[in-house]
Amino acid sequence: MYNELNQPNNAIAYCNRGYNYYHLKEYDKALADYNKAIELDPNYATAYNNRGHTYRQLKKYGKAIEDYSKAIELNPYDIKAYNNRGYTYMKIKEYNKAIADYSKAIKLDPNYTIVYSNLAYVYFEIDELEKAIKNFIAVLNINTQDADSYCGLGITYFQMGNIEQAKTAYQKAIDLDKRYNGQFQELMEDRYFYTEKQLRLMQELVDLLQGD
Repeated sequence: MYNELNQPNNAIAYCNRGYNYYHLKEYDKALADYNKAIELDPNYATAYNNRGHTYRQLKKYGKAIEDYSKAIELNPYDIKAYNNRGYTYMKIKEYNKAIADYSKAIKLDPNYTIVYSNLAYVYFEIDELEKAIKNFIAVLNINTQDADSYCGLGITYFQMGNIEQAKTAYQKAIDLDKRYNGQFQELMEDRYFYTEKQLRLMQELVDLLQGD
């Protein structure tokens, strides 16, 4: 299947196979391939970035941050590495560092919507709600079909006490993705990360909308 591996010095091939192992959730095999890719090419930024994903999935956040930082050192214009490191900082509640990384990614690519969304959720967590709304709206100005941002907008308005705006935004999230109507575990298994506080507000909005 992986004919490229007939070339034992092919770092890209090991990185590609590691990527496939990662998506099969075979994380030990993914790490082994990423390690080999880096051994063959110590300046291969993508291998560090992908290995960082694997460490993050294993909740080895310190090692993940080290790898993302190395990817950025090798390629200071790697928008995804900034986003990924920011996301990892968010997971360990180092919010100021997350904000710095997301802000850098936005400067590099003002149309990279996922960064605005991630930044908005950081602001939500530290109760800078107006900034959260600004960034959710920035996503929706670029992509009007982003259910996650309507969800974030809804719970932010709800947290602010703007109930009708919250219901309107959250209903839009449900219209775009039915899983927002209470199937939160499916969302989490897909690609989304929500804190307990966010999940509680999402459920309260679902209950409120169902009661109308």
